[in-house]
Amino acid sequence: MFKKTVFCLLIGCLALAKSIEVPDALIDETLSACMKETDIDKAKLSEMFDDDFHIKYPHDVTSKIVECGLGKVHFFNEDGGFNSKFVTEDLAKSLPVFVTDEIDAKKADELAKEIYHECSTPKGENLVEKMANFHNCVMVELKKKTTAA
Repeated sequence: MFKKTVFCLLIGCLALAKSIEVPDALIDETLSACMKETDIDKAKLSEMFDDDFHIKYPHDVTSKIVECGLGKVHFFNEDGGFNSKFVTEDLAKSLPVFVTDEIDAKKADELAKEIYHECSTPKGENLVEKMANFHNCVMVELKKKTTAA
């Protein structure tokens, strides 16, 4: 499940102009499969992100990767809302990748629930935009919570 959340976090953001290189540790099986299916290499994938790890949207690469990933990951319920159990569990498992200090499983779970509470209402006209907005919210909330301590 960790890999699915990392994938979802990678694919779902809105961003501006700068880009960063996506660390190899974040390219899991799902993302790798989608990169292969859409013929997007690591350099192209990295163009999606700004320095704050937000993804540009609308962006052709973002749309291709997100659409592919959503076909493989059960991030949304049938009603269009987030699958909260799936999202919070996977978010908790992925937080250590994004947090500079060590974080144990209990703290990661608590932090994931707090962040999910702030970002849990899908906003956007389609699933790609909803993922972009969710990811942006997660990155913003994570930054607030880790710098406030």
